[in-house]
Amino acid sequence: IVNQQKHILSRDGVKIPIKSSICLLRDGEGKISGAVEVFEDQRELRQLEQQVQHARTLAALGEMAGNVAHSIRNPLGAIGGFATLLERDLAIDDPRRRWVQKIIEAIGNLDKIVSNLLFLTRPIEPNFRLVNLKTLVSEVISHFEVQTEENENKVNIQAKFPRSKVELELDPQLFQQMLLHLVRNALQAMSAGGELQIVMRRKPPHRVQLVLQDTGGGIPSQVQKRMYFPFTTTKKGSVGLGLAIVRKIVEIHHGDIRIETGADKGTTICLEFPVTQ
Repeated sequence: IVNQQKHILSRDGVKIPIKSSICLLRDGEGKISGAVEVFEDQRELRQLEQQVQHARTLAALGEMAGNVAHSIRNPLGAIGGFATLLERDLAIDDPRRRWVQKIIEAIGNLDKIVSNLLFLTRPIEPNFRLVNLKTLVSEVISHFEVQTEENENKVNIQAKFPRSKVELELDPQLFQQMLLHLVRNALQAMSAGGELQIVMRRKPPHRVQLVLQDTGGGIPSQVQKRMYFPFTTTKKGSVGLGLAIVRKIVEIHHGDIRIETGADKGTTICLEFPVTQ
C-alpha cells in the first residue's frame, strides 16, 4: 500500500493528516515475515493547500466586490438620504420614527458589509508607526471590561504583559480593529461566563507573541477547516467575514496566526509579530 491518506489522533485528541505507505518484509524463502509502515506528516501540505484555496477565493471575491459595491452603494445612499429626511419630518413622539430608524440602521449594516468585502479584496496601504503594544492592548481590554461588568454572567479578563516596553511598527487602527474582533468573539463564546486570558511575551530573538485563551465552547469542527474563508460562520445574524479580516490584518503586519480549538476546550489564538529593533 503506497501513499494512503488517513488521520491519526494526537494525545490532545487533535486529528493529524498523514500519508502512509506499507512495505511487506520477506524472509530468505520469500515468505512474508512482517511489514514496515512509514508515516509522513501532511499538516504543512494541507496548510499550503488551504492558503492557495484562500487566495483563489479572495481573487474571485475581488472581481465581485467592485461590482457589488457600485451596484449596492448608490441605491443605498439614496435610500439612506430619504430615510434621514423622513426622520427629520416626523415628530419625536411619532411611533413611525422607530421604523425609520431601523431602516437607517439596516442601511448602515449593509454598507459595513460592503466595506468589509472591499477591505478583503483590495490592496491596503497601512499607516505604520512605532506603537507601544502594551498600551494598545490595554485600551482594548478597558473597552470590554466596562461591558463585562454590566453583564449578569461576568467574564473575567486577565492580562499578563512583560515588564519592559514592547514596541512594534504597526497601523494602530487596523491592529485595534483586529483585537476588538478577537476579544468580542471570545466574550460571545462565553455567554454563560468564564475567563479570558491575554498574554503577551517576547519570543527570542526578534518576535513577540500575543495569546488569547478563552474558556468557551470552542469552534465547531465543521467550521474549523474553513474558518479563515469569507462567509464562514455559525452565528445567527453574522456574515462571517471577521476571521478573514483578522487574517489579512495579521499578514499586513508580517505576522502569523494559529488557532487551537476543540469542543468544550475553549479556543486559544496565538499571534506572532516581528519586534522593532
